[in-house]
Amino acid sequence: MTTGERPAEPSPAACPLFKWVDPPPTAPEAVDRLIERYGLLRPVAEVLVSRAPFDASDDAAADFFLKPTLDKLDDPNRLPGITEAVRIIWSAIREKRRIIVFGDFDADGVCATTILVKALRQLGATVIPFIPSRRDEGYGLTHPAIARCLRESAPEPPDLWLTVDCGITNGEEVRFLKNKGFTVIVTDHHEPTEDLPPADAVVDPRCGATPPSLRHLCGAGVGFYLVYALTQYGKKNEFYAGPGICNRILIETALATVADIVPLLGANRTLVHTALRRWKTHPNEVSVGLRTLWNRATQKTADPDADSFAFLFAPRINAAGRMDSAMVAHALLMTTDADEANGIALKLDGWNTNRKSHETKIFNEAVQLVSESPEAVVVGKPIDFTGESGWHPGVVGIVASRLMEHFRCPAAVVTFDGADPATATGRGSIRASAGYHVVDALHTLQDHFSAFGGHALAGGFTLKPGAYEAFKAGFTAICKQQRACLPEGLPRLTVDCWLASPDDITSQLYDAQQRLAPFGEANPKIRWGMRRVTIKQVKPVGNSGTHLAVIFAKAGKPLPRAVWFKHGGLCETLRETAEADIVFELVRSIFNGDETLDLHLIDIAPLKADSAL
Repeated sequence: MTTGERPAEPSPAACPLFKWVDPPPTAPEAVDRLIERYGLLRPVAEVLVSRAPFDASDDAAADFFLKPTLDKLDDPNRLPGITEAVRIIWSAIREKRRIIVFGDFDADGVCATTILVKALRQLGATVIPFIPSRRDEGYGLTHPAIARCLRESAPEPPDLWLTVDCGITNGEEVRFLKNKGFTVIVTDHHEPTEDLPPADAVVDPRCGATPPSLRHLCGAGVGFYLVYALTQYGKKNEFYAGPGICNRILIETALATVADIVPLLGANRTLVHTALRRWKTHPNEVSVGLRTLWNRATQKTADPDADSFAFLFAPRINAAGRMDSAMVAHALLMTTDADEANGIALKLDGWNTNRKSHETKIFNEAVQLVSESPEAVVVGKPIDFTGESGWHPGVVGIVASRLMEHFRCPAAVVTFDGADPATATGRGSIRASAGYHVVDALHTLQDHFSAFGGHALAGGFTLKPGAYEAFKAGFTAICKQQRACLPEGLPRLTVDCWLASPDDITSQLYDAQQRLAPFGEANPKIRWGMRRVTIKQVKPVGNSGTHLAVIFAKAGKPLPRAVWFKHGGLCETLRETAEADIVFELVRSIFNGDETLDLHLIDIAPLKADSAL
């Protein structure tokens, strides 16, 4: 399941939007240790200790976080099942058996397919990539996808089936392949069912005694570690392992890691941090396709960061599988021809624009189908790839995310293969916020599905004929039960550190906070706070006044320019406010070669005239 572009949501009627909470107290000795050892500014050291991604007294753990390098990664053989998978793959390579790499149609699956195809071919294997059609075959190792794969590979079907980013819940389909005499390796990172598929090897960090730093790998991350283990085995046994294979698949691995919204801690942080650095220092390791996509989408000379992976690359790669065929995105990542890359990038841009149009239409229609204050949102319409009367199934996951944020509850969006939900089958996607558990709900309701899978906060499913209403009632009831365990009131926002003066907002502070980058899931950007600032000016900016530009000052000193994205509707409220507490992210902007520090506002709490200091 993957991220998309930031959705435009209606502004709420009042602020603050969150309940602000301070981080837990920090141990002064731990903060001092980080300052002395790594030269961090005190505010950043305090943030790092309060977040506690590692034991500050453990120098190795601190180095792994603050000085991430590939040589500090765990031994790949610590992933359960990987040793047997490596043995089988090397045997297939040396015996010149054909290998099918069977992937998934999202950014993680496309990248995972690409890195295994690239690496295996460099190791001397005969490899065929295959990604199912979201439209016709659905997610995972389905029977329709298997049938097409066998047809297209005739007259020489593959000897070894290697799944990436899928397969862990496809026990029946794996058994079917085994009965036909094929060797099957499943690599995945999704939650397993009670019974693992009867494959020759299963590699999934959620199975067995996986080290903590590897527990949350994405599908491409599992693929990276498989390649890492293959090269180790090849060198040890004097097979040809090829130079620099892992470096040449690193950027696709990092892109998938960010796109799939897995925690940017442990091995994931190291992979993304190293990939972003190598984009700058080793441009020959950046694929022609990704370089072309970057240049087309940005027209910038700067290098990407984790946000670029999430909001620029991922939506365009996902657009291929949503609107047409994910194999087109795979071709972009594989090509070495600049003209071909330009042509594919143009297609992806067009599909991405089309995807946004469908997304907006479905979102607006779905909102009209939902009553106020629902325990859960469950909406559905017939499949319509034109979008004229029904819903395009390729964008339901993004719409579910927007509905979840809009109504502040779990959301499921379904498309039916017929006009009557009482008899139709349906495919759907679910998104939920922290505190809920999607996969637990799906397991409870599994009698309604012919297939399902996912994570704690995202999932997908295929409904049996006529099961929609029962699923809707059951899912709503489960979400109500899960909601009872959540804290009441506004969602919480942790203010990582309070700054006392505008003088504290410096380039040095920005550089120091970037020592904690890359930012993402489980390692969010630092949220700085400042109390009792004066609001000097508020004006709407952007198309139709979508955003707000705000000028603040404190004790007669101006703060850097501030922007509050997607909250233009609060303009008049803030114009009537003299003073406020604010929470913001500190960013560096470059325009015409000039660098400035900006504040990206997260929340504003207006103060009454008689508020105490």
